[in-house]
Amino acid sequence: MKRIFLPFLTILVSFSVVASASADFSDSHGISASKAINYLQESGVVVGYTDGTYKPDQLINRDEFLKITLKAADILDEKCTNSEKKFSDVKGNDWSAAVVCSAVKQGIIDGYPDGSFRPQTPINYAEASKIISKIEKLQVPENAGKEWFSGYISVLHRERVAPQGMKNGWENLKRSGIAEIMWGLKTGFEVDNPALGDLPQIESCEDLSAQIEKYQKRGSFGSGVGYLGPPIRVLDEGVQGPPVQTNSAPAPAADFSEKASEAGGAADALKAESGNDYSTTNLQEFGVDEADIIKNDGTHIFLVKGNAVRIIQAYPPENMKEVASLKLQDTEGFSPQEMYLDANILTIIGYGYSGDVGILDQNTTDSKMMIAPDFYPRQSVVKIISFDVSDRSSPKQIRSVDIEGSYLSSRKIEDVVYAVVNKYENYWGRQIPVLETVSGSAVSESTSNTSETTLPSFKDSAFPDEKVVSGCKGIYYFPNFETPNYLILAAIDTKDTSHEVSRSVILGSGDQVYGSEKNLYVTRQQYNEIYLGGIIAPRWSNAETTEIYEFGLDGNKIDFLAKGTSEGRVLNQFSMSEYNDYFRIATQKGSSWGNEKSSSSVFIYDKNLKQVGKIEDIAPGEDLKSVRFVQDRGYLITFKHLDPLFVIDMNPSDPKIVGKLKIPGWSDYLEPYDENHLIGFGQEVDPASEKKEVLTPSDLLGMKLSLFDVTDVSNPLETQKVVIGSRGTTSEVLTNHKALLFDKEKGILGFPITVTEAIPGKILSEYGSTKTVFVGAYVYNIDLKNGFTLRGKASHYDDDSWFAKAGEYFYGDPDYNIQRIIYIAQNFYTISQNILKAYTWENLTEVKSLVLDTKKCAEIYMEAECAAFPQCQTVWQTSSICRDTTAGKVCDEERKDFLSCEDR
Repeated sequence: MKRIFLPFLTILVSFSVVASASADFSDSHGISASKAINYLQESGVVVGYTDGTYKPDQLINRDEFLKITLKAADILDEKCTNSEKKFSDVKGNDWSAAVVCSAVKQGIIDGYPDGSFRPQTPINYAEASKIISKIEKLQVPENAGKEWFSGYISVLHRERVAPQGMKNGWENLKRSGIAEIMWGLKTGFEVDNPALGDLPQIESCEDLSAQIEKYQKRGSFGSGVGYLGPPIRVLDEGVQGPPVQTNSAPAPAADFSEKASEAGGAADALKAESGNDYSTTNLQEFGVDEADIIKNDGTHIFLVKGNAVRIIQAYPPENMKEVASLKLQDTEGFSPQEMYLDANILTIIGYGYSGDVGILDQNTTDSKMMIAPDFYPRQSVVKIISFDVSDRSSPKQIRSVDIEGSYLSSRKIEDVVYAVVNKYENYWGRQIPVLETVSGSAVSESTSNTSETTLPSFKDSAFPDEKVVSGCKGIYYFPNFETPNYLILAAIDTKDTSHEVSRSVILGSGDQVYGSEKNLYVTRQQYNEIYLGGIIAPRWSNAETTEIYEFGLDGNKIDFLAKGTSEGRVLNQFSMSEYNDYFRIATQKGSSWGNEKSSSSVFIYDKNLKQVGKIEDIAPGEDLKSVRFVQDRGYLITFKHLDPLFVIDMNPSDPKIVGKLKIPGWSDYLEPYDENHLIGFGQEVDPASEKKEVLTPSDLLGMKLSLFDVTDVSNPLETQKVVIGSRGTTSEVLTNHKALLFDKEKGILGFPITVTEAIPGKILSEYGSTKTVFVGAYVYNIDLKNGFTLRGKASHYDDDSWFAKAGEYFYGDPDYNIQRIIYIAQNFYTISQNILKAYTWENLTEVKSLVLDTKKCAEIYMEAECAAFPQCQTVWQTSSICRDTTAGKVCDEERKDFLSCEDR
């Protein structure tokens, strides 16, 4: 990555002992001040000693300290020879004479009462903090303490640049200490990070603005974050900043106390009425629900389709029909993403846009609304809406919550949805904190109007006075955050609207989410840049780390609890687990195809995220493919040529690998069958490829189902295996566990799948050597004795001509590709965006098919195009329309209809 340095760092400076420009300092690796020392060297402020060292633990003299601080601030006059004040112990031919002269002329030093400067005396923390405050023009608080230097020291701690452990003003400063202070002030990085388990909090809107300014400095230094939009600027006094975004007027809050009590017992009543057994979403943890695009209740199927949620009466299958299309009209451009269903409460999570903006200032407690200017883009809003669906044909809205930002993930425990939202920087311009007294949020802050900023907007139909997700005060922040974003966690009671939405806000962002019944964990991948050496061509490397943030879940409350750090990066949510109050996480460093050696690790933490156990350097040179923690065991799949399954004893204080199995291929997803068996979904690989340096397409043999027996942890076995199709055969279950239907008691396993086969006469290593032969779903019988037995197949494509005419390039039609397979009573159901089908239990014989939209606008348009341009049949031959269209077909009427039609 190209490094960008601040303009004042241009002239090479030496210590009192001059050294040659070495690549790096031999004694400055692996210490807390490494980055700071390397920064000063790379920026030309220091060179070091002739032996190639920096001597970080050595005390720094007053003359060396003065030269470094003046040089870093670009105010050193190295030719200064004449000042009003002379010191008895500084001679004209001393190397430090010009430094002292320059500091005197600028009013930075006065010396001692006896007329000396004492250049060779070590400088203490009190003197250093005063000189630095003068040079950097820091605002020093008055009456900060009993000692004369208390205010100066407090400034460095306020800026979080105080050297590690340095608090006593009379303590002498080390060379590492001055490096940390100047690195922190010039780059915006924090030095005195809070203790493990803590996160600092914003104290005011001014403090929030200062933190964002520090981020700007870090971006200039080049901290590995890349381009993040226009520079952040602090507004001058009297200049009004961009207003806070809020949404259109909130819907009136519904009184749902009676409805909630009715809905509470509705699940049992509904099930008793239907008498149906039915499948539910495949979850990571029992009792922790996860949102999905499809839900069912034993009689009805709820499907996210386009900009609506369709409700289909599915049982009995002979009477299958659509009973409602729930399209939200109160949010511009609303697009549902996934949902929860709990008895008679349907909660939809999706995206909308904020069309209005508002200003909050110190002069009023109200939100002044205004029309957004042309340059002000619509802001993305995560919308969480609960409906009473007691009458499936006529849903009624209960509660609507808007949070400005982008949806990351959520979990639901009982009636409460815990949503995780990332609010990214507004790239169009400045976003800074406002002065606000926020009605309904119990927030009251005052500060000067020189530090204003936008906070993420918030709206709750149950509490319409709330306008922003949080006040400035109390926001947590990640020290040295890479992007000025907000991570927002919200607890929404979907039934009882008397509970205010609890929010926890952090200045930062999240990547992966794992939820237990008690806690929610959010991880953030971070790349810490390590200087590898070089002056003319400096080299840097990224050290991957994962920061872990734990939030406690207590009904309608959500609170930040602790933070921790582990080496490496997280694969997905299954890389994390909580068991007996211990948190476990698996990570990978490097990659098998990169320049850095890859390996995997497992770390165990206590409830305060203090590390208590670990295993490192698992499978060097291989990539981590899948992870699953089951009670006191952990399972890792790694791969380069073969598939090692590692069995780990997760003893918190002494975890260890107790078994290993190597077989061809790998598993992308592991599903527990029972406490001693696992099901693997992945890819089969030719065993002959083991000795190859690089795999070729011909080495991939198809999608693989494996049944692993881990009863004997020291000797895990693959007892059953099925390989489906050829290279290119794939399933959504490989990347999304919610696509899996698995019921151990019923002995069934089902999932969507696209199957390819090799084209006769072509070599598999050639491009286009396979063709699609099936798109639909497979259902297997599964048991420990017989393994996998194909029970039946289902497809929404009516015949094989779809694939045959496409040749090697079948891309599929989203309306016909099966997304989920479920069961209700003694029937299977397959669901795609436009078709639902019911099948018999025994062999998947079709019972009923329901088409949601018989003709769509796009199809009408395509019909017209196919008629007008017969040659399109060779280009669009996979289309459901062009497939049967002849050159003589006339679609003029359909073309006219297209101009006015609108998809449901």
